[in-house]
Amino acid sequence: MKDAASSGAVVRQEYSTEVERLRQQFAQYLQEHRYRNTQERMRILERIAELSGHFTADELYVYMRTMGDRISRATVYSTLELLVRCNILVRHRFESGGTRFELASRLPNHDHLVCTDCGRIVEFCSPGLMELAQRIAQEHQLRAVRHSLQIFARCPSYGNCPHQYGQ
Repeated sequence: MKDAASSGAVVRQEYSTEVERLRQQFAQYLQEHRYRNTQERMRILERIAELSGHFTADELYVYMRTMGDRISRATVYSTLELLVRCNILVRHRFESGGTRFELASRLPNHDHLVCTDCGRIVEFCSPGLMELAQRIAQEHQLRAVRHSLQIFARCPSYGNCPHQYGQ
């Protein structure tokens, strides 16, 4: 049982270190671009770090309200935009679910497989795609710095899809 407790401490420490690094990056961006560094903006960043995977602005807002945070929807939306500009968040526009966000640092250089029926998003990494992106860029006398790939697919049996409606 001691190992589980120490493992939990390591996870909390890693989370704490990640949040502190993100807070510093965001604070620096706000200062450089002459935005106010407010408690609300930092609280939004902290709540984002608690989430896993992709989320919408409304999902974040509801989560924060559920957790007892008193914050306006407008503040959530404007802060998300700032977090995208300073490269803390990545904005994705998936065909099936509108605009979603994720922390840029969580799984860098990955792509997405999106079910057009149930909306499930699968993240994957393929070294072959990175090599292909680099080769294509070189063919056009460019250097690839990042890429984004979304593959839209369907579940084999939509009526029996285990991912439908969050199952």
